[in-house]
Amino acid sequence: MRSRLTATMAAIGVVVGTVLLGGLASAGNPSAAAVPAAPAAHPADTTTTCTGVLVARLDGSISVLAPKGETCASSIAQGSLAGAKLNGPIIGSAALPNGNGYWLLGSDGGVFAFGQAQFYGSTGSLHLNAPILGMASTPDGGGYWLVGSDGGIFSYGDARFYGSTGGMKLNKPVVGMAADGATGGYWLVASDGGVFAFNAPFFGSMGGQPLNAPMRFMTGTPDFGGYRLVAIDGGVFDYGDAPFFGSAAGPGSTGWSALATTPDNGGYWLFAATGLSALPTYQAFGDAANNLTFVGGDAFSIALVVGAATVSFPVTIPSPPPSPSVGGHFNAVSCATTTVCVAVGGTSSGSALIERSTDGGSSFALDTVPTNAREMFGVDCNSSVHCVTVGAANASSGTGALVSDDGGVTWSLTTTPANTLQSVACENDADCAAVGGGPGQSGAVFSTNGGTTWSNSVVAPAPAVNVDCNASMCVAAGENQSISTDGGAHWTSKLTGNLPLFSTSCTTDGVNCLAVGPSSHDDPTEQGQLARSTDSGSTWSNASANLPATASGTFQAISCWNTTQCMTVGPDATNGLVSILGSVTSNAGATFGTVFHPTNSVSLLLDASVPVLGFTCTGNGTCIVAASNSAGALAYTSSDSGQTWTASSIQ
Repeated sequence: MRSRLTATMAAIGVVVGTVLLGGLASAGNPSAAAVPAAPAAHPADTTTTCTGVLVARLDGSISVLAPKGETCASSIAQGSLAGAKLNGPIIGSAALPNGNGYWLLGSDGGVFAFGQAQFYGSTGSLHLNAPILGMASTPDGGGYWLVGSDGGIFSYGDARFYGSTGGMKLNKPVVGMAADGATGGYWLVASDGGVFAFNAPFFGSMGGQPLNAPMRFMTGTPDFGGYRLVAIDGGVFDYGDAPFFGSAAGPGSTGWSALATTPDNGGYWLFAATGLSALPTYQAFGDAANNLTFVGGDAFSIALVVGAATVSFPVTIPSPPPSPSVGGHFNAVSCATTTVCVAVGGTSSGSALIERSTDGGSSFALDTVPTNAREMFGVDCNSSVHCVTVGAANASSGTGALVSDDGGVTWSLTTTPANTLQSVACENDADCAAVGGGPGQSGAVFSTNGGTTWSNSVVAPAPAVNVDCNASMCVAAGENQSISTDGGAHWTSKLTGNLPLFSTSCTTDGVNCLAVGPSSHDDPTEQGQLARSTDSGSTWSNASANLPATASGTFQAISCWNTTQCMTVGPDATNGLVSILGSVTSNAGATFGTVFHPTNSVSLLLDASVPVLGFTCTGNGTCIVAASNSAGALAYTSSDSGQTWTASSIQ
């Protein structure tokens, strides 16, 4: 569950509407329009903070950037003007103090409200002495000010008028303003660095001093005890309790147009005028994360950045339900659709355990399976109706696979030549490949009729424990990477170096493939291994350097759910505890975001040297971990790409 987005507004830069929001309030569940209250957290609940940066552009588009790659920040985006026909460009923005909405300001003085932000009026129909340059929100979000280049102030909602420079002769025009949440007043700044305080303390200015470049905007600190002035060359000037952490100023530097402060006032991001796609050009200073990830809003724009707001809000995770009663464990999970998923494993007696979910993994119910089916180790539901699971063979019948043609409702036994199979994947409803075998042993079979009958692979892969197939090829991970272009009948080894690889997955277009495994020293506190292919598995390279260096555990499972996004997870053995940690890539494995630990303790009693193969992500970004603890089989689901996890109900 995500909580209510809450914060206190510090300031809004004009031309660049810059706002700082800090999390202060109780739990809720944000939506695109409103954030209803949620039940109070009970003592066993845990809470963390999710932070995002809202960026507004000249064309009215919105991007949400996450300092930690946290997709929970995507809820900040609640609409934009991208693609709309505007009377004039967007020149500023302001955010609600609770982070649940924002305003965009047009150059004609028009105001556009999104989310819970209310429209209180504008200067769009007025004849003005000077053009409107920006806006600022009142401390409670019940109103806003608009400011013109002559310093004229227009108050709307509960915004009070405390004075202006509208009747003064200014050396240079006003270019920005910031609201003082402590007094309810505001500051104005001119392009020469002169600051004008109205019902707000004066901390200093650059007025009368030589500047290398004109000022662009100003922003207040989170506690309203100071403010920063920012010049177009990226120069930063600090007053009051605003620490200086650096600037982008230098020979030829220009085009800097926004600043967003971290919630703890320990750093800030400077944004340049333009950038590529959804991620603008920026520099991080102080404790501001230097790896921002796009998580929501409009996916493409190269327009001028005119606003940046930092939003932080608590994320409350309810305690898991009581331990499940199933006397067994899960080894693998696969989803036929975004709602129908199948988890397989074994019971305490060694029989096959199969449970099916129809709500995206939130709950699983026990399936009926043939009585002589043994423990299952791998499963693949390649379509809404076709699922195949493989595992331990029955000593008398040799059976090592089960097939379902109704989405996992009913299962039938099939016979496989191999004794034990650990993973299965299907290119379509007919062509399937399965692999198995331990160290120094190889086992691989293939089927051309959907798993009804199986044959030994003519050329088996190197010892493998996991396989992934798309429409044209299969990849097997183990002691080496191997690929097959004929549904598993023949395999070719593609990677040497004896990397211990446990799991592999390819992007949905089949171009990029990734494989992960534990650390080369089998040390659960060391970073894991990553192999990467950018040519459909034809060539591979050791890309372990692409994983976060901060990982205090080993990555052992990976799943890709579109052409660019993949997630890798593994057990975190910090302090002797074993829980799931993870990291997400949005560029097909070229880089991974900062490693994250779920805020609730996803305690899976696993040996960190054993593969974590019970993991999958569906096309909508929902991810499922299926494993076990001392009480039996269990599963956890995440709707935000692994940032937070909720225990599933297990029958």
